[in-house]
Amino acid sequence: MNKWFLVVFFITTHFVNAQNSSISSSESTATNQDVIRAQPINGINHFRNFVIDEILKSFVHSQKKSIQAKIVIRFSVNEQGELVDFEVLENQSKSKLKIAEKAVLAMKKYPKWNPSYRDGKPTKMSCTFPINLNITME
Repeated sequence: MNKWFLVVFFITTHFVNAQNSSISSSESTATNQDVIRAQPINGINHFRNFVIDEILKSFVHSQKKSIQAKIVIRFSVNEQGELVDFEVLENQSKSKLKIAEKAVLAMKKYPKWNPSYRDGKPTKMSCTFPINLNITME
């Protein structure tokens, strides 16, 4: 029986409003409170677990005994809640499994998010999604 031992798995998200550059430092803090950040409808943990599962499916079918990767993906959530404009910012993976590509494909399959709102109107928001994996099979 194969057992999986997950040594380290760390995913976080960092959200940046795509229109933040138009906010000057002299504007009041109240303006920043008028921004509602984009988020997955089922929550960030569901999104993270979905991406994890898709990556692990590739790993299970490979002959690899371990996988290590550090990946950072930037994407945008448009006004309709669709994930668009994917860009791999960092890809430190020695695996031939193309982990970054698998993560992007998983993110593209994920259902729409709740879009970001600025002053009550949907707006495009940029997000950064780092993934650090260190998985070994016992």
